[in-house]
Amino acid sequence: MRPWMRKLNSIGPWLPHWSEVSDCYARVMTHRFTRLLEKEREENLLRSRGQEVHYKLRACEDMLHGVIEGIADDQILVRFTHIDPSDLDREFSFVIDVSNKTYKGRDSCRLAPTAADASPVPTSTPFLPTLPILVDELNRTRDLYNFIKQVWGAFYELTKQQ
Repeated sequence: MRPWMRKLNSIGPWLPHWSEVSDCYARVMTHRFTRLLEKEREENLLRSRGQEVHYKLRACEDMLHGVIEGIADDQILVRFTHIDPSDLDREFSFVIDVSNKTYKGRDSCRLAPTAADASPVPTSTPFLPTLPILVDELNRTRDLYNFIKQVWGAFYELTKQQ
């Protein structure tokens, strides 16, 4: 027996057998491989969902002649054109705060936020008197896509009244 093997044997019975080490290594490698596969599946799922949302967003923007974009933490700006038949370039817009489960949307005519308002006051340009009603409906239904269409319709009705 070689000297290093004698020394290894004299260390004691607590030294694990190489087969145990080998088994443990195999389990660790299998676990790592499984985790990598799970991570890859999650990334593929997120990527496909992101593509689907991007496609729906572009379709919505094209249909409504508008742009939907994030402007601040948890605030969405929606801008429309092609609403006013006499001026197709006239811009209509609103901001909605999506930072909580309860959406917030207010008119630009409000001069200052109240103490209950923790976030900046979202705006509507031009002033849209039905915005609070539409935001209440959004909070009830949780259908943001339909809310955007309803605001577009409210802006259209506003131009017919002018």
